[in-house]
Amino acid sequence: MKQSTATLGQSLLAQPMSAHATCNQQSGVFIDGIRILAPCLHRPQGKHGQILDPDTGEITYGATAIQQSLEEGHGKVYIHSKQIDRRLGAARAILIDCCPPKVLQGHNVFGHAVLQDYVYEILDRVTCALVIDVRPEDRAMWRAGIVQLTGIHLTANFTCRREQIVPIIDAIDLSNRRGKQRILPTWIALGLTPNGRSKYHTLTLYDKLEEMGRFPWPTPRLQRLLMAEAERGIRVEVKLFAQGLDSLSGSKSVGGRNLKQVAGWAALDVAALFFRVFDKYQVVHAVQPVPTLAELRILAPKELNAYLLWEKGYSLKEQFPNRGTAGRYAAVIEQKLGVNIRVDRRAEEQPAIDLKELFAPDNVRPVPDWAVGTRLYSPPATVSDREGGCVDTSE
Repeated sequence: MKQSTATLGQSLLAQPMSAHATCNQQSGVFIDGIRILAPCLHRPQGKHGQILDPDTGEITYGATAIQQSLEEGHGKVYIHSKQIDRRLGAARAILIDCCPPKVLQGHNVFGHAVLQDYVYEILDRVTCALVIDVRPEDRAMWRAGIVQLTGIHLTANFTCRREQIVPIIDAIDLSNRRGKQRILPTWIALGLTPNGRSKYHTLTLYDKLEEMGRFPWPTPRLQRLLMAEAERGIRVEVKLFAQGLDSLSGSKSVGGRNLKQVAGWAALDVAALFFRVFDKYQVVHAVQPVPTLAELRILAPKELNAYLLWEKGYSLKEQFPNRGTAGRYAAVIEQKLGVNIRVDRRAEEQPAIDLKELFAPDNVRPVPDWAVGTRLYSPPATVSDREGGCVDTSE
């Protein structure tokens, strides 16, 4: 079987891949999906056609998308030729949507967070598989990160006993009256709107081992280790879409970077970005402890009244028409009691688990030691790891 080996071409102000890996490789948060538009002059893939605009009479040319499996048994890649020039008979750009860990490792239980490495590796393998002779100037732009990013999935596995996953998802379900989807007991998505998903971001929590399903017996040793790793945690995915990337770009929270371009992710703290979006969903408040009488006495009379009304089912919005006033009461009560009355979920006697501890950065599971150096983990590469041109590794 022919297998394309990732390569590097000529440089265009590119930073060493190792520089991108320093802050992201060991955080445990990893990239689980990308949607990119990259410069690549090539013969259009798929079926070709033309579209006539009835209002302007303008004719545009396009091609259908294709799905390509780069290696047998590994994840498929969605590929779409873009910016087609009929005069040249060529497309100037290529759109790719895929899960890099699945393509490179055959699974996505874990991975790394160095976006530029994943993007280059996927582009190189796709073009090799499609026998596209990449121009040096296009390859140089890939290396420099001059590739448009329109979507990305950031993922973390949090250490958690498997029997706790469904109760946790139940609690999250109960604490969100709207904007959710629960298609399985072991899966929930947040960030939905009456018109579909949010255009900015969504959050999904689920049991990864359940999603993986059954494997044929006998199961190889590495596969058993992979299943055991999936069993040790609850999976959380932050999906950032085009408008979400646009709203974050240039902000102080990301150091003014342009997150719509791959180069903007160089040395970005991906784990911090994951938690910044994750915190917006207030998942850690889905299970809240009941305050003691001694703790309630700390509250001022108006604060106590607001808390007791919330316990009876009156939301902050119903109590305080002014958002600023509602926010001040909520902040003070949370500081004194540790209970967030901004959410719908009421406090419970003796909660089974502290979600603030479970969904903490230091509880994210890193790449397991046993996987390093095996085919089940594709680490970020350095420039020196790569050679020039597609390589046929078949015997």
